[in-house]
Amino acid sequence: MSWTPYESTQRSPARNLAWEDALLESRERGSSVFLVYRDDPCVVIGRNQNPWREALTGAGFPVFRRRSGGGTVYHDGGNLNWSFLVDRDAWVVDDALDFVGTALRRLGLEPVRDPRGALFVEGGKVCGTARRYFGPSVLIHGTLLVCSDLDALRAALAGIPSAGDRAVASVPSRVRNLAEVLPGLTVRDGRDALFAELAARYGACEPADPGRVLPVDAWADREREHGSWDWVFGSTMPFTVALGPTRAQGDGTLYLRVQGGRADRVQSCPDCASVADEKGAAAEDPSFGPLPEAWAGRPFDAALLGELRAWAAEATEAGIPRDAAVVPGTG
Repeated sequence: MSWTPYESTQRSPARNLAWEDALLESRERGSSVFLVYRDDPCVVIGRNQNPWREALTGAGFPVFRRRSGGGTVYHDGGNLNWSFLVDRDAWVVDDALDFVGTALRRLGLEPVRDPRGALFVEGGKVCGTARRYFGPSVLIHGTLLVCSDLDALRAALAGIPSAGDRAVASVPSRVRNLAEVLPGLTVRDGRDALFAELAARYGACEPADPGRVLPVDAWADREREHGSWDWVFGSTMPFTVALGPTRAQGDGTLYLRVQGGRADRVQSCPDCASVADEKGAAAEDPSFGPLPEAWAGRPFDAALLGELRAWAAEATEAGIPRDAAVVPGTG
């Protein structure tokens, strides 16, 4: 098995994700690729996640959606990202964790493997993983918390509660930096340990910069996509958010259904949309009602949610579409 190592000199999350995509999709069977990179502060969600539930989207941290599964992660300069791109029948997640764990032991650490595909050191999660399959290839990648800003991490990974949501939810874990265990440890130390392990196992050479190897047309469209609203937010599966009790509904709660990342309609129960969709009868279902024109179709965000919650709190039966003024549970 031949290995080609890469190290990105860019801190752009969209570009690094695009390079990762391009390396995976151009990889030939029998060849193997190892990539490391760091990003400017951002939040990266999994392919099937809800960005509003996973991240505080208005906190100043840009949000990106990767193509692999798994949970949401916070990236910054103190977080080292690593990627293995190999034949899908050659490696599994445990192989990647064994590699990273052995590299950490070079530094004097004692990582413990978790059944969910993570590494823990002294009770704190330091490494998580995700996968993406493409033809005969698999991408197994993960993060390594070396000296990340954990206060920023906790602030960024705080979304809003949602309901009727079929998106994959992250599993919260207590995290810690490797530098808490080994004071003075740097990202460079972690990077060097990973490449030393690669050289010890496979005799790999010095890493190349993917920006100097990959043709621009192999990744430029993906870079634009990774930073686009349509991909990050518009591809989110439908979900609902509670707007709060309304006078028109007594003690009931009105819910907003968000479809394609945009305000779609109001309804009287969190899951009645999926039930009605399965019955093919949403248009006639009394649990649904249209949104006022001022809000219908607007991109969902915290500001819109605040406006709609204020509207719901002040609404009267005459002010809410008749079909929305129903008692929860009738849909």
